[in-house]
Amino acid sequence: MDEITVAWCKRRWKCASQECARKTFTESLPAIPPRWRLTSRLRDLLATEVAERGCTVAGAARWQHVSWPVTHAAFAEHADPVLAQALCVPTITSAALTSGVACPTARP
Repeated sequence: MDEITVAWCKRRWKCASQECARKTFTESLPAIPPRWRLTSRLRDLLATEVAERGCTVAGAARWQHVSWPVTHAAFAEHADPVLAQALCVPTITSAALTSGVACPTARP
């Protein structure tokens, strides 16, 4: 399979208004939010490779020619909600049945 390279040159804009606290900003798209260097599609692919296919973070990073920290961040972003849900699975004990134990991460 041939490699595909996507290059997007983000333009930096300067605000002419003196009241503007921001002064400069860059273009963004829904798939590439501000301060991101990768598309959300590539981040999802990296996270899926690690979480569902069992690749190592280093292996997925090498495969897509990105850094280990970027791949790890994508995986952590994917895994955190799953792990949070796992914390909310109650363990049924006789004390829990009588005390009405709630999820430790649930908000009142």
